[in-house]
Amino acid sequence: MGTRAYSVEVTTTGGAGVAAGAGSVGIPHGKLVGVQVDYKGMPATTDVTLKCKTGGVEKTLLTLTDKNTDIPLQTIHEAGLDSLGVAVAAGKNAELVDPVVGGQLTVDVAQADAGAPAVVVSFVLEV
Repeated sequence: MGTRAYSVEVTTTGGAGVAAGAGSVGIPHGKLVGVQVDYKGMPATTDVTLKCKTGGVEKTLLTLTDKNTDIPLQTIHEAGLDSLGVAVAAGKNAELVDPVVGGQLTVDVAQADAGAPAVVVSFVLEV
């Protein structure tokens, strides 16, 4: 297994505090092992959502609401499934796993200022 790095630059259009935009990239199937968010002078009202669509199924991987502080490369996790396919409840003893992704990764930005780019999201996949 190896790792691959990807980046999505999102350009936003609209007025101050209400500009929006989206960007996406096709990715191979793998584990999402790191995410970094770089706000390019955006206001503290900025919302960023990272989603992945695989085979017609979309899941939200990360939601940042009313943020504008850069996030260095960090891991994100989700609850695994038990043997019956039920999500393990988050908690002290929950088994958290790296999200399995593939297909289309999309970054949505809202409540920002106009910018090109407004936000850059970089991520690392283990493939």
